[in-house]
Amino acid sequence: MKFEELLPRRELLFGKLVLIYQMPKVGSQTIEATLRQCSVPDQILRFHYLSNAMASNAKGGLDSDVPDKAWKQKARPQLELSEKIARAIRLRKILTRCGFNIPKLQVITGVRELIGLVLASIFENYLYFAPDLESMTVETCRDVLLRPRMFIALRDWFNLELKSFIGIDVYQRAFPREKGFAIYENRFARALVYRFEALPNLPAMLLEFLNLQAPELTNRNVGASKQYGDRYRSVKEQLRLPRDFVTSLYDCQMMRHFYSIEEREHWRAKWSQPVGAPVQTIHPEVIPQS
Repeated sequence: MKFEELLPRRELLFGKLVLIYQMPKVGSQTIEATLRQCSVPDQILRFHYLSNAMASNAKGGLDSDVPDKAWKQKARPQLELSEKIARAIRLRKILTRCGFNIPKLQVITGVRELIGLVLASIFENYLYFAPDLESMTVETCRDVLLRPRMFIALRDWFNLELKSFIGIDVYQRAFPREKGFAIYENRFARALVYRFEALPNLPAMLLEFLNLQAPELTNRNVGASKQYGDRYRSVKEQLRLPRDFVTSLYDCQMMRHFYSIEEREHWRAKWSQPVGAPVQTIHPEVIPQS
């Protein structure tokens, strides 16, 4: 389907839009399915990035010799969609500043602990990394996870994406960790920001954010229920990474803002190799998005 068939240009510039705009593997398909069950009158668009920094990972995958044709077929329209939405958002901002009465964008975005997020992405795209599911061993996943460029983009997602394109800086005020979600607003948009762990509470979030009664959560794209579910669970149980590498990830601004010291220490202990384990090489290659 061409972008113009997905959403007319006038509606993209002047219409009421709900943007499910978030990093991969934080429940975007579940949110979209739940919203569509509620017959939301606004147009719903779901995508993971608008910035060049994030798009470069997908472009790198398309230019590579990776044999996963299905991944490439999915990535190309995502890139096209992101580029056109980015242009439309820039135009909406200009029109808003010029005094046009344009509805605020309604943005839904989430956050998840970093290693769990990237491991889920690896399995979602496992043919990008291995010839078959049987090759997705703990060692294979460990090697991929030690390629940190994707972590860099993800840990800076809220600055690269939400702040740059929507103008909302989530770091300007404390996040209510126990509640698990917060609503931010400026003259251009409103944004619901939630923790992945709070996703089961989505109906309450939608009620507060959109005044929408969602009868129940409609789960989609859950890794544990997929064909790779058993191997995914096994790798999660066994995987361990260099302690310094894990510590640096959970000390970044995003993790400190959304998660408590105790939560970050829990994940550091969960994913770290025992003291005295051999140090492994950290590679510079890219990890793709799903």
